[in-house]
Amino acid sequence: MHRELASSRDVVNLSPPRALDEAGHFLVGQGYAVVDRTATTLTTERKEPNSATQHEGASKLIVIAVPQPDGGVRIKVRGSDHEGALARQAGWTEWMDGLPKRPPPPVVRVKIVPMKSSSGPSSISRILCPDVVLSVVVLVALVAVLALMRLAISLLF
Repeated sequence: MHRELASSRDVVNLSPPRALDEAGHFLVGQGYAVVDRTATTLTTERKEPNSATQHEGASKLIVIAVPQPDGGVRIKVRGSDHEGALARQAGWTEWMDGLPKRPPPPVVRVKIVPMKSSSGPSSISRILCPDVVLSVVVLVALVAVLALMRLAISLLF
């Protein structure tokens, strides 16, 4: 049965392949052999001294490098070698603490400054308010009608 045995508290500032390289070096030094690797996982096993075949009785550890949205990875360790991981807990802690950590994203603070209120609308908004625009349109229409009437009168006489 594969259960989670360890995980990184912080985001590790490495790519998944580089994080798995680091995990592989550490685990080989701890007596494990790499048996499989994908883009985000590294499977290792530790052969028990009294097992008949290589895979029979082998305790497995699977290191998973979980990519994070802002870069880096979180490392999770799953497997069946609970006793081996527990016996090497100090080494695991030292190894994980020694990995480069991704600094937390900067905190962006926005200061909201209230706008100074003026005594009234600005000159542009006074000029372009709907009532003024409508008045100008009506005035232009009246001037046009008067001009047409004058033209009509001059043509009749």
